[in-house]
Amino acid sequence: MVGFWRTQTLLAAVELGLLHGLPGTTEQLAERCKLPVDWCARLLRALGELGLVSRQGTLWRTTERGALLHPEHPLSLQEAASHWGRDCSRLWEALPTALRGDANWKPPSFFEQLAKEEARLESYHRMMASYARHDYGALAEHLPHLTSGTVLDAGGGTGTLLHELLHRRPELQGVLLERPEVARLATVPPSLSGRLQLRAGDLFQPWGVQAEAIFLTRVLHDWEDEEALRILIRARESLQPGGRLYAVELLLGTAEPDMSGGLLDLHMLVSTGGRERTEAQFHALFERAGLRLIERQSIPGGIHSILTVTRDGLTPASSSLP
Repeated sequence: MVGFWRTQTLLAAVELGLLHGLPGTTEQLAERCKLPVDWCARLLRALGELGLVSRQGTLWRTTERGALLHPEHPLSLQEAASHWGRDCSRLWEALPTALRGDANWKPPSFFEQLAKEEARLESYHRMMASYARHDYGALAEHLPHLTSGTVLDAGGGTGTLLHELLHRRPELQGVLLERPEVARLATVPPSLSGRLQLRAGDLFQPWGVQAEAIFLTRVLHDWEDEEALRILIRARESLQPGGRLYAVELLLGTAEPDMSGGLLDLHMLVSTGGRERTEAQFHALFERAGLRLIERQSIPGGIHSILTVTRDGLTPASSSLP
């Protein structure tokens, strides 16, 4: 019942800049953060309970875990602390209403709202880039056959996954397709000049590009089935014959007592109106789009799986988009 205590403690530490000043004594940190010494000590004790700081004599230091909240850490989760502690906590207040199917409740227009708030948009995509570095840095190792042709990363944020893939596979060309406001945040590293194209667009409209490989990484879970189906049909239109679509998603557990993914599934409901799915539910969704699931790989050390999909010899169950 008190899980939010931890979330809000992390948010306070990040917003007050406490971890930026470590190592230091309580008095030094209090002065740097403009806090009463006693109040600063109370926050440090709570962070210590969470395993994010430790004290050696009078000196406080960050632990390996706590260092992840520093903005200059290469895998920094500082933006995530702000996202979960401030942007998302209010969304969960609507959970009972959403679960009742109240006709007056509509899922938040999450991505449209982000587009209207530049600072929040930038913070969100810095967070997503950090998550990508945590979760998908070694993705290429699981796709040894993906060595040539054009790779389209649809809804790929600012391109972290695609950058990593292109750096590891010098024969690949890349296209990053994103909403216009996100595409403006993305850049082409000098090392990928001539190999990476940034393309502003709408996942629900024709993509205007053909590719031998398409990635949808944690995209489909943002949407209910009908919207996800529209995205998959657009992906099918852009997939070259013989090509492969790679959907990277969490798969809900189905064997008792595996209930993994249940909380994230509820979060998708209240934040975007989307959902997490079982492998069987993805299989059915792919079939409706004229696609066939041919392989599932678990990504070691993470919670995601790579679902490899083909379009060859299949037609969508519905020839027209919803």
